[in-house]
This record gives sequence, structure tokens and C-alpha cells, in this order.
Amino acid sequence: MITNKQLAFLNKLLGVPSLEASDEGVYLNEIQLAAINEALEANQQIVTERDAAIVNRDAAVTDRTNIVASLDAIDATIATATTIETKIQAIRVFMAAKPAVAP
Repeated sequence: MITNKQLAFLNKLLGVPSLEASDEGVYLNEIQLAAINEALEANQQIVTERDAAIVNRDAAVTDRTNIVASLDAIDATIATATTIETKIQAIRVFMAAKPAVAP
């Protein structure tokens, strides 16, 4: 038999201290069923938002990787820089060493 302690989250969701049980099982009224359904729907929305955030994060990581690879391809001194900040500094040094050319 399931104890009330084992159903603590369900009891909290339904706003009841315990659920009445008989030998046949547990009875839920329409309000309680609606509360469970709303909680499941909210949970599904959270899962959907989480999944979208993971996709966005992965796309951002891919974009960053591609940008760093493009920067590294400019010059070996940029490629050996280990952080974005040091890569930017290496680009500045690299550009400063190049003479200006009229378009």
C-alpha cells in the first residue's frame, strides 16, 4: 500500500494532506484531475522550453567554434592565442603590422 508520505508531491499539488483510499483504490474528483492535468501541461511546457534552450545553446557553441576557426585561419599568432581576448589582441597586432592600402 502507498503511504501518504510517498505521495507528498501529489498531495501538495492537490492541496490535500492525504488521499482517501479504499480496497478498490483512490478516488480523485474532477477538480483534482484538472489540477493534475494542468501540472502535467505546465511540465510539458517546461520540457519544450528546455529543449529549445538546448538547441539554441548548441547552435551558439557551433557558431562560436566556427568564428574561432575563422579567426585562427587569419594568422598563426591568432591561432596560438588561447582566449578570445588574446585572439583579439593578436588581431590588433597583426593589423597594425600591415601597411594601409587605398581601396
